[in-house]
Amino acid sequence: MERSTTYLVTGVLGFIGSHVAQRLLAEGVTVCGVDAITDYYDVAIKHRRLATLQASPLFSFYHQDVAEEAAMASVWKAARPAAVIHLAAQAGVVHLAEQSAAYLHSNIEGFNTLLRQCAQWQTPLLYASSSSVYGATTTLPYQERDPALAPLNLYARSKLHNERTAALYREALGLPCVGLRLFSVYGEDMRPDLVIHKFVHALVMGTPITLFGDEGVARDFTYVGDVVRVICDLAARLQQGASPLAPIYNVGHCAPVSVQTLLSTLEGVLEKKAVEVRYAPLREGEMRVTYADTTLLQATLGYTPSTPLVEGLRRYWAWWQGQRNE
Repeated sequence: MERSTTYLVTGVLGFIGSHVAQRLLAEGVTVCGVDAITDYYDVAIKHRRLATLQASPLFSFYHQDVAEEAAMASVWKAARPAAVIHLAAQAGVVHLAEQSAAYLHSNIEGFNTLLRQCAQWQTPLLYASSSSVYGATTTLPYQERDPALAPLNLYARSKLHNERTAALYREALGLPCVGLRLFSVYGEDMRPDLVIHKFVHALVMGTPITLFGDEGVARDFTYVGDVVRVICDLAARLQQGASPLAPIYNVGHCAPVSVQTLLSTLEGVLEKKAVEVRYAPLREGEMRVTYADTTLLQATLGYTPSTPLVEGLRRYWAWWQGQRNE
């Protein structure tokens, strides 16, 4: 990528967005970051990430809701991005019941605004979808061409809605756009509501850990560094007009791990045992298993996420300890 290239990254102060921005800046790419700085979790975390990104002269920031049409049009005129990486979203399932309007606003209205701007300027778009679109699908591993998608909650349905809307823009207007179904991304500076963060916090503090569901509940945990590499490489190909690119890619580790195995692996990494393990039913709207088939991604990029879970957890634990020692 040439130094003059500018990418617009939405959700730039989120877990994945901040990692993507840091990699792009390290590669000499100019990054125009957009984030609403919502209070889904502690905004101090987002302000810390912002301070880190603002240390680079290649970074500019807009405190902006992506659903606001006029404001995003102004951002486009100022930045003239060569490509958009859309990572802004209201995530997770814990707060769905009481915050359904926020999910619709951020995930659907925000995405529609971006699509209109991208279409007007013919700006290539790489956007985050989710493994949750597979929902109750029973055929494993999940393949992009599987027509039997059965999302289980509003978040998942919003992501599937966006995939279908993007397909309309791609087919009717020729908009270059690619979606990524991300699988259980974890790693340094992950959101505090994610299971690995919660387990580590409980192990450190000596508090009980709750496992939801039975031994059949498993996740395809995918290390953030691998995901960021995929995002940046696909964004570059999309921006450069490379073809053929598929409309949707699974981005996962292709190795589902039970939550019990996750806990025991963390206990080994931290050299701490859980003081108490409690069990509870799987929460409404949550999937039993996520398992990616990444054959399509391998065919396009020549690689797929490969960091072993134990290595990714060691890196996260080292980051955690570094944060506590600062």
